[in-house]
Amino acid sequence: MVYLKNFKRISTLLTFVTYLTFFQTVDSASEKDCGYFCNIQGSRYGNTISKNNGKTLLEHAKSLGSQYNYYMQCCDGVLRGHENVTIVSKDLKVLPNSTVKMKGEYSFMPIDRYCSTYCAHDLDNRITYFMYSENMTLEKFVDKYSADQYKNKYHLFTYCCDGTFTTDRMTYTRHKTQFSLHIPSFTIEKDSLSKVKTQLQNDLMNKSCSYYCNVKDKSIISIGKSNGKTIKEYAASMSNKNYDSFIKCCDGNVNKKSNVSVYKINNTISYYQNIGSQYIYKYYNEFNTECRYYCGFNINGKHYSVVSSQGQTVLEAAKTYKSVFDYMTFCCGGEKEIKGILVSVNINGEERAINTKEYTYQKVSKP
Repeated sequence: MVYLKNFKRISTLLTFVTYLTFFQTVDSASEKDCGYFCNIQGSRYGNTISKNNGKTLLEHAKSLGSQYNYYMQCCDGVLRGHENVTIVSKDLKVLPNSTVKMKGEYSFMPIDRYCSTYCAHDLDNRITYFMYSENMTLEKFVDKYSADQYKNKYHLFTYCCDGTFTTDRMTYTRHKTQFSLHIPSFTIEKDSLSKVKTQLQNDLMNKSCSYYCNVKDKSIISIGKSNGKTIKEYAASMSNKNYDSFIKCCDGNVNKKSNVSVYKINNTISYYQNIGSQYIYKYYNEFNTECRYYCGFNINGKHYSVVSSQGQTVLEAAKTYKSVFDYMTFCCGGEKEIKGILVSVNINGEERAINTKEYTYQKVSKP
């Protein structure tokens, strides 16, 4: 029986391996279908997970050699203990019916995702740096900061999307494996988060995008085109003062936003905010067309009416009836089309999803 000590408390996993039978040799081509391999007792990272790129377990062990003491399949991408499993040792001996025990379970972390903030770790000095993602996925970010000029500074990388680093998590190593990190082992570089916030502020305030979402009480109410304005200019141009803040919705989608920068109407910024959305929809961008009838919605009165288009587009009709309705949309077939959730537009071109069940019919007043 071989016992392992915890790797200087950097890893959250404690491992030992037992094996019960004689050595064998195996190299099955079917093993290439296994998505992941677990690498056990490494001198540098302890226990890690590697994504399999079409290799058998033996081929994988050969490729990493003596970097780890043992290798095993973990096809579900979870770093955890196994019983009655075949492992391969660093000297390429096959050990069937082995037991690998570990403390904790950690799943392979997707690396093709993006958020605004990552953490990079100096493994030698136990220092963590918050870093601006530069709008790159974690995988691309690691590719950049694994270059030779950074090799003595950054060894591990992970998501720090909410601007905190307080819980154990998987990290991505310079060597394209994933390692479970024990957070208390590291000290955060004191100025790194403020530097990231400065970069996030510059990105929010100085770089326009196509759409902004209008927010009240941490929930998206509507979405509007930027028309080339910065977010500060956009906020200043809004005639509707029912919003308390604004965020970027550059893809034109209204949905829940996690850990975003928020520009407030009082010209302050909040970072890493979670913003909700009652409805999910995309900016329609087609209210410059015409049909026979439109429906207008009065938000405060919770009532709607059907009006004739009179040769106007929806947006033009919204401006005509601005004293009666807050938002207007198509109902080309008349009142029978008022059902479900409809995307509507106001005189500023802001679009809002409205649940028609919350509204009652009322005969229209003159504009």
